[in-house]
Amino acid sequence: MSPKVVIIVLNWNRKQDSLKCLRSLQQIEYPNYEVLFVDNGSDDDSVACVSRQFPEIHIIKNHKNLGYAEGNNVGIRWALEKDADYIFLLNNDTIVDRNILNCLVSASEQNREIGIVGPKIYYSGAKNRLYSAGGNINFREFVVKPKGYNQEDRGQFDEIAEVDFIVGCGLLIKRKVIEEIGLLDPIYFSYFEDVDWCIRAKDREYKIIYVPKAKMWHRVAASSGGNDSPQWNYLMGRSAVIFMSKYGNLLNWLKFITFLSAEILWGIFKNVLFHRQKPILSKIRGLRDGFFQKQVNYEKLKNDY
Repeated sequence: MSPKVVIIVLNWNRKQDSLKCLRSLQQIEYPNYEVLFVDNGSDDDSVACVSRQFPEIHIIKNHKNLGYAEGNNVGIRWALEKDADYIFLLNNDTIVDRNILNCLVSASEQNREIGIVGPKIYYSGAKNRLYSAGGNINFREFVVKPKGYNQEDRGQFDEIAEVDFIVGCGLLIKRKVIEEIGLLDPIYFSYFEDVDWCIRAKDREYKIIYVPKAKMWHRVAASSGGNDSPQWNYLMGRSAVIFMSKYGNLLNWLKFITFLSAEILWGIFKNVLFHRQKPILSKIRGLRDGFFQKQVNYEKLKNDY
């Protein structure tokens, strides 16, 4: 019998994205999977819509927005109680190929040393524009970068490869790995928890593998308003500093500060030129809050910007 996979789809006030994602999951050809819909304290009618259109799907309602990390942890605990062999974290702003689980599980089952696997990810609406073919840690201004980022897919990433991390918008992890390394670290709230997870798995000598035959499409940063929004800049800045405090050595910090300073100067220039001060100011605020590991109040963050 094929290993059991629980797919966790986390939602926060984006019911249309979630409905499209869930419809694509209905087409998956893998024989043994279950979908869990976790609502992260939405104040729209997301839960009602999903319950009405997908009555077979189990739904968990969180009392507030717990963030990506802890919101998914709620689902992971449930999946482990349901004897899942694998857990597939999937952003709700994604569409998956029907063979995605066949490809990911097959690759993972090849070797007991493989702990986490992930697909080739394209930008939504762009047939051949890549978002990620796995990821590398470079400790520069954004600390990490997806391989193939924004490149046209010409077959240059068509080989299975070991990578530093798998992007959390589509990440398959073995049950036994979670049992050894624990859940996602909720200190991040959103961003870098996936990279942290992969590092912890590698520390236990598990391999992190990119599987190109598995494919999906992603509306990048939809939940935080896009890559140029104040919310995205705040959360990325905060999580980057927290990540650096856990894993960065002196040389890493020097690289990070050098490239980050250049980014901030460029942001200030854009502020003067285009009168857009909120993204750079929110990035600086996020860096500050990350240094002091201040907890995120997303409702306040949303209202502030």
